[in-house]
Amino acid sequence: MRPIVGRVLLLGFGLLMGLLLLEGALRLARPQIFRAPQGMYVADDAVGYALAPGFQGILAGSEFRTPFSTNQAGLRGAGLRPRQPHTVRILVLGDSQAWGYGVLDQETFPVQLEGLLAGVYPGLDIQVLNAGVPGYGTADQLAFLRSRGQELDPDLVVVQFLSVNDLKENRTPAATWATVEDGWLSSRKAEVVEEQARDRPSWLVFKNLLKQKSHLARFAIDSIGYMAIRAGLLGDADVLWGEDFTAEDARLGTELLVQIADEARALGAETLLLYTTGQASLYEDGSAYEPLRSAAVVEDAAREAGVPWIDGAQRLQAWDDRDGLYFRLNGHWTAAGQAAIADILAREIARLGIIEDVVEEVPEAAGVGSSLAEAVSAAASVGAPGTDADGGARWPAVPIAVPEQSEWQDRGVAIRRGEEGDWDRYLGGAFTNNIIKIGETYYDYYQGSETCDSTCDSVARRTIGVATSKDGIHWEKYANNPVITWSSRGSIEEGAAGAGVWPGKDGKVYLRYGANTGTGCNVNAAIRLAVRSDGYGFADAGVVAAGTDGHIWGRGDELFPRAAGLVGSYAFADCVYDSSVFYDQVLGRWLLL
Repeated sequence: MRPIVGRVLLLGFGLLMGLLLLEGALRLARPQIFRAPQGMYVADDAVGYALAPGFQGILAGSEFRTPFSTNQAGLRGAGLRPRQPHTVRILVLGDSQAWGYGVLDQETFPVQLEGLLAGVYPGLDIQVLNAGVPGYGTADQLAFLRSRGQELDPDLVVVQFLSVNDLKENRTPAATWATVEDGWLSSRKAEVVEEQARDRPSWLVFKNLLKQKSHLARFAIDSIGYMAIRAGLLGDADVLWGEDFTAEDARLGTELLVQIADEARALGAETLLLYTTGQASLYEDGSAYEPLRSAAVVEDAAREAGVPWIDGAQRLQAWDDRDGLYFRLNGHWTAAGQAAIADILAREIARLGIIEDVVEEVPEAAGVGSSLAEAVSAAASVGAPGTDADGGARWPAVPIAVPEQSEWQDRGVAIRRGEEGDWDRYLGGAFTNNIIKIGETYYDYYQGSETCDSTCDSVARRTIGVATSKDGIHWEKYANNPVITWSSRGSIEEGAAGAGVWPGKDGKVYLRYGANTGTGCNVNAAIRLAVRSDGYGFADAGVVAAGTDGHIWGRGDELFPRAAGLVGSYAFADCVYDSSVFYDQVLGRWLLL
């Protein structure tokens, strides 16, 4: 008997040592448990806590390590711009999904939404403010709007509702428990934390405790959970998806959303409710979508308040490339997921005509002229993309005279490549040159690379710079080149490739570029928009087209603009893979020529 006991004890000791070694290895090589950076939050009398103004930090997770910043208003991203005569200001309320947990400032859906709507209405000053804060429930968002709404002065309030936790978080608003000590967010009432955990099964409480204390447990539980989601093994586990809420939770959730709409109305603003949920709902059959119980809470609120709502869960479930929308272990939207939400919102805002509702007159420069609804209706009556209903071309023909070959004169090298180590040492992408003229100055936007990558057999770290000329022959490189850079994951193959640029009717310069994103030699490229009032420093305005967009025809997942221009109110750019596309500024989508 004793030898058996000894073997069991030895086996148990060996197993324990193995687990401890794995725990240590994970903590050193791939940590799983992280805290928000110290100083990220400040105490707030109205809500309990808020984002610290003017803060810069790095948010780390097992799947990302992302820098972020807040502006002087305590909102994520760039500073607030003053109102102009044709400003439309959209305020996004939400939690860590809206805030952009795990993505860069410019990848959050509020920033990308601003870029999309700016393309639809270039004559308007579209401003989208990101008031999302990690941990906020609907009650906290209402408190924020009451406290800051008049100061931020929105024309439209978008409320991002997350079914996973909002209904339960509303039981205990942050003002009842949150405190900030030495820059760390903590709880000042242990009983409130217990209240947040009431009605939870003991196994779930134990699981959450393990995830808070052990890196190995968090990694194993999250990994197994993701595989179970994909395999459909969790079934109707309501307790895991926040669907185990009570009738009182539902009543309170509806009431809070209605109060947000009422508060917005008092500020003179419209309201749009966006229902979202966790990634588990993605892997059901899209043709047999059945809304979760929590969707009825938002629908009821929208009906009672008389405001529109969007079932974002249904829209994402029908998305072409669902696998990349969420971080697998963390569960928040990736940059692709944020882009999808921005696209969904932009299309719905355009379809509903909300922008027209909040401005007295849409300027002609906005490209919509008459009613947006009429423009959408007229476009919907067109037959095949890029043609009239009878099959004829619907894009205006612009007659030009092309010089004969004998009329061209070789004037020698216009732009020389840089020295060793310069950003444009290699001009393998110089074929993407795009020239515009502003006033008496020509601007040539061209692609350069500082090095070559033998592993991937390609130029690497592509960026875009600009050279100027007064006569179109003699060129001078801009001293602070490059003007466009891109890298989200640090891969040598990432970069800004291609440049489609044109001067807008509003005096700004619009530049579309291909954002190579990926790891190793495996990258894809979505088209991003950058905007600047001069021809040099650009501000990224988010994704305007991606290979996953169902409105792009053709093949390939790499889109590189090579030229751009304006035809009436339409901006166009042609792309690689022999697929030429137009960006329709009325509908906000890409159409094949």
